[in-house]
Amino acid sequence: MDGAELSFLVLGRVTVRRGGVALESGRLRTQAVLAALLFAEGRPLSAAQLVDAVWGEELPGDPVGSLRSHVLLLRKLVEPARVRRGAASVLVSVGDGYELRVPRDSVDAHRARSLAAVAEDARAAGDFERARALLGEALELWQGEALAGVPGPRAADQRRRLSELRVTLWEARLDVDLRLGHHDRVVGELALASAEFPMRERLRGLWMTALYRCGRRGEALAVYADTRRLLIEELGIEPGPELAELHQRILADELSAPETHSGPARRDSVRPAQLPRGIADFTGRANLVRELCEALTPTGFAPPVVVITGMGGVGKTTLATRAGHEVRDRFPDGQLYADLHGEDDRPAEPVGVLGALLRAVGVADSDIPPTESERSALLRSLLADRRMLLVLDNAGTLDQVTPLLPSGPGCAVVVTSRALLPLPDATYLHLDVLTVDEARNMLGRIVGARRVAAEPEAVDAVIAACGRLPLAIRIIGARLAARPHWTIAAVAQRLADERHRLAELRCGDLTVDACFAFGYRDLPAETARAFVTLAVPAAPDLPVAAAAAILEVGTAEAARICESLVDLGLLQSVGTDRYSYHDLLRLFAHTTAPDLDRQGVLARVLDYYRATVKTIVRQRYPGHRLDYVAATAHPGAAIGSEADAHAWLDRERTALIALHRQIAADHPHLVPSSVDIAMLISEAIDPSAQSGQLADALRQLLSVAERLDDREAELRARATLGLVLALDLGRGDEAVVVLEPARKMLRPNGNSLLLGFIEHVLGAAALLSGRTAEAIVHMTAAVDIFHDLGDPAWEGWACATLADRYGDAAQWDSAADYAERAVRAAAQVGGAAFDSLARCQLARVVLMRDDEPERAISMCEDAVRVARAHGRRLLLGWALFRLAEVSLHARRFDIAESAAAEAVSVLTEAADPFRRGHALHCRAIALAELGRSDEARQVRAQIDELTARIGPIIPAECLDPV
Repeated sequence: MDGAELSFLVLGRVTVRRGGVALESGRLRTQAVLAALLFAEGRPLSAAQLVDAVWGEELPGDPVGSLRSHVLLLRKLVEPARVRRGAASVLVSVGDGYELRVPRDSVDAHRARSLAAVAEDARAAGDFERARALLGEALELWQGEALAGVPGPRAADQRRRLSELRVTLWEARLDVDLRLGHHDRVVGELALASAEFPMRERLRGLWMTALYRCGRRGEALAVYADTRRLLIEELGIEPGPELAELHQRILADELSAPETHSGPARRDSVRPAQLPRGIADFTGRANLVRELCEALTPTGFAPPVVVITGMGGVGKTTLATRAGHEVRDRFPDGQLYADLHGEDDRPAEPVGVLGALLRAVGVADSDIPPTESERSALLRSLLADRRMLLVLDNAGTLDQVTPLLPSGPGCAVVVTSRALLPLPDATYLHLDVLTVDEARNMLGRIVGARRVAAEPEAVDAVIAACGRLPLAIRIIGARLAARPHWTIAAVAQRLADERHRLAELRCGDLTVDACFAFGYRDLPAETARAFVTLAVPAAPDLPVAAAAAILEVGTAEAARICESLVDLGLLQSVGTDRYSYHDLLRLFAHTTAPDLDRQGVLARVLDYYRATVKTIVRQRYPGHRLDYVAATAHPGAAIGSEADAHAWLDRERTALIALHRQIAADHPHLVPSSVDIAMLISEAIDPSAQSGQLADALRQLLSVAERLDDREAELRARATLGLVLALDLGRGDEAVVVLEPARKMLRPNGNSLLLGFIEHVLGAAALLSGRTAEAIVHMTAAVDIFHDLGDPAWEGWACATLADRYGDAAQWDSAADYAERAVRAAAQVGGAAFDSLARCQLARVVLMRDDEPERAISMCEDAVRVARAHGRRLLLGWALFRLAEVSLHARRFDIAESAAAEAVSVLTEAADPFRRGHALHCRAIALAELGRSDEARQVRAQIDELTARIGPIIPAECLDPV
């Protein structure tokens, strides 16, 4: 026997029928097992799933045994002819569970759902008579409370769902009755239904409609008042938009009588063309317009949906409108436009938008259904065979958009939103600010090309102040166009002061800050606080770990908050776990929280940076003492390797320079923390093209420290600035001017790490001016200080550089002694950065004192390998230069040229002009010896250019081949 002869009733007392004959359904727990399997709809359920469905937490002593007993009873019920222990065909064992194999329509609950779906299609098509018959048939399947008396959590859950289905079907049948003009017949039934379910606004709306159409307008309004009072008292909420709209239409006496035709009335001649007017000064975006137009080409399977995202004021609506006009010929049935006001105080409700769209495509008011789901279904039906473009502008949430989407493959949809709306199968276009050229052209279109051409520098300043944001440029352009006597330079000057910039970016009712406010004011409190707090640091971008320190949350939580701000168009993702503000959004954030503890925010981010750099210095220079730096509360970023350290330092360089300037300008009490970070960084980072900017920032910090008479901060600022001037920028004389006052202040107090640091840098500065003997004096003092203080890392560095200085002075024995001492220090502390430098100097000793060029080349190649493994570009550049120098002396011109060429490349990137000049000189000689005269002349021209900037750079010894 198969399951085809069986039917199951669950919409009342659970009953099994075979061939129309009702059978005993067994005990209530047996019915619970049967119900769980019926609602699995042919899917197997494991023993654990069935036990949980039938008993929940009230387990019997042997739940699996009890389950098997109930399954045995069910098998006798549904397969009475099955041979004992024979194969089951209806209630089948699957693993340790079971599967009930019966047709879906053999269960009355499933038949009710199927009838409901067919009735919905009939109603959407306007066939109300058929819809009423189908709904009535579905409702007649109920014989009381569904699953009456059946225990277990799964049965209770299904009972709730089936009860909701019955009420929904009842509402739908009453709605169809009203559409058929039977308001006088159902007004009493609606009163009873509303009394039974007083919180269901749809039933109340149907009752109001029936009363109104029966000429009882006052009673209809009284029902609304009673409903509103009930919702406020019981739930603390106002009636929803559907009921509120119905109330307004009854108040205005605009609720039309039903039309009893078989389908919705349409004015087929209507061809909507609702796109907004295009912008005459539309500029640039050519690639995006083309990409958008291509994405809007219907494929024949499903309507394409394109979501344009971007911050407020970036031109999303303008782009959507432009593309809409470009492709309008593809959509001969028209173009629909709806502003969803997603950023306004009162965003558009889908039910109201759907009503407007249905009217636009020709549906009479009387045929527009009252509910959102019905209106959505009707719109899909009407557009199914049409070729129509929909532009849904300023969407705020996914719930606003989803009900408005057509299903017809000939349609296409453009959605604009600041938020990232995860629509299925959508194409996403992120709109960024204009390029400089686009911004310049846009301003020229508004104020006139001649006027823009006359003040190019002022135009660029205005564009920069506007952050290349189209809205800001349009506002400034409109103000300039209305004031022909104004110069662009005057406007640039007004915009230069950040404190008043947003106030200048307004024209009539159009303002940039109002545009931003729409996206900000509805933020949850936590997100709003994060938006204004993260904007405090002046860094152009920040890593998520710094954001976590600022917000005082974990990194994962900070990433979640930052990503939510990105999705809302209030923050920009500029790399993996890295975030940035548009300049104007940062200014707006500053205006929204004037009482924010900005100094506390900056103290936290400085603590994060200081902790991270301390980690890098400990890792890079094992054994180096850091007791001169204040303790930190934050653990800092996780730095697992040399590669991580280099990458982190390179990424944060720009941010740190910006923070130093911000601290110096506005937060003098944080200068010591900022100086600490700068000094730690100077120990760990290579020179760069930004070294000049760093020197300027350090001068500002030094000036504040002097003004506050903070002696410790002043000394550290001088030490750090001196290092940058001498080692990064090759400006030795300036470094001496900065460092000597600090040396004189420290000398009377005995040895200190800071004094040793300054002596070391003074040695480098003396060398730049050709004062080798003076350099040796300073560096010897540094070695002695670090040795006395027990800092093997800095002692090793000082020994390696002192060995280099003795080599410059051709004092080879001393050079060898200090180089070997540095190698021993490197072995002692492990992973020392100065190991490569010491090996290079030993190689020079082997070459010049011992006259063993091949051994010297081999030692230099070892030094290059050590430097590559360590990862610092500067060390690698030094090692490559020394390899080139030694190879040149040994007449190995091929090795010399190759090593020198790479050294020039590396040192150019690292901005070490002194040794770059040495490497260039080596390469020029090697090229000449190899017969590559033209290349040699080009390299000598580079040497001349460098010498003109920084002075003589080539020492006399060791560079000419023997």
